Amino acid sequence: MQSSDSINYQFFTDGIRSQLWVTPGKRVLVACSGGLDSVFLLHLLYQIPELTLGV
Repeated sequence: MQSSDSINYQFFTDGIRSQLWVTPGKRVLVACSGGLDSVFLLHLLYQIPELTLGV
C-alpha cells in the first residue's frame, strides 16, 4: 500500500467513525452487489473495530 492509499483509507475510516449510526448496539444494513467494489467496501468496513459485521 502506498502512502497516498493509507491517507485515503484513514480519511474513509475517520468519515465512517464520525457518523451518528456508528454507536454501540446499532445495526445497519449494507446491501452489496457482489462486485469487486462491493467486496472492497465490505473489506474496509470490516477493518473498523467499532463495527461488527455479520453475513
